[in-house]
Amino acid sequence: MEKTLSIWIDDSCQKRIPLDNDINKKKALKIYKHLKEHGDPLNSVNPESVAKNEIGGILEPAKSIGGKGFMDMVIEDVQGLLKEEEDDEADLMQMAPVTVNESDSEDSSTDENCEVNNYKNS
Repeated sequence: MEKTLSIWIDDSCQKRIPLDNDINKKKALKIYKHLKEHGDPLNSVNPESVAKNEIGGILEPAKSIGGKGFMDMVIEDVQGLLKEEEDDEADLMQMAPVTVNESDSEDSSTDENCEVNNYKNS
């Protein structure tokens, strides 16, 4: 779960999406619920390949895991998951107290927030 959350935080920071503790907690809870239902496929997948969000980069490792529901996965399934992730990010942007343009002009607090809240795995 920590790997997944860390990848999401890194991706959000690269996209300059403002994060705070409430947003991080909500995403962590959503990841936890998903992994509880479907298992943790990232334990056997290189997180760097998943972080790229390339359909081929997600589909093949997912199939190779052999977890329930992954063997029959097709590109349309991955596209649906990516669309769901985009929708989640849009919801987070609406919840964010500061717009991306405002955070660029104010200071680098978003970058500092990303560094402080970024969970690193050993």
